[in-house]
Amino acid sequence: MRLEQTFWAWFRDHAKKISFLKLQRIENQVSRGMPDVFGQCPSTSFWIEMKACARPARESSLLRFEIYREQVLWLQNWWAVGCQCYVLIRVGQGTKARLYLIRGCDARQLEKCVESNLRGLSVLDNNKASPEAIIHKIIHLKQFNLLSRLQFRRLTNGPSDN
Repeated sequence: MRLEQTFWAWFRDHAKKISFLKLQRIENQVSRGMPDVFGQCPSTSFWIEMKACARPARESSLLRFEIYREQVLWLQNWWAVGCQCYVLIRVGQGTKARLYLIRGCDARQLEKCVESNLRGLSVLDNNKASPEAIIHKIIHLKQFNLLSRLQFRRLTNGPSDN
């Protein structure tokens, strides 16, 4: 089984314990950019693009996961209009695995990166977080400052709210 498939199975099985959460895996052959998972809780809905890769032998080596240009654009465009969308990346396996939750607006920085870049971009406080902690973090981030979204739009020359 591919790394991303085992990552999804782990996430799904643990997330089933969260009674207020519904997850739907999306297998979309039409839109290459749409994320893998749609989630809904009472207070928010969100999208997650899941990536997994082995940890390289050297810290300075690039991580080997593919994020397509269409995925980056989807994540950035939807983030800019207020959608909760993230990239959840697992680096390594087993007890040495680390998790990183990256905001959609930061997706472009994932096109070529090393693990230390992920540490700087991740909104998780603990890179060994459980799916429950990840979902709670996403719910907490829903309160994200509107000013930050407006600043992102300005930086990317997107539409303003005026």
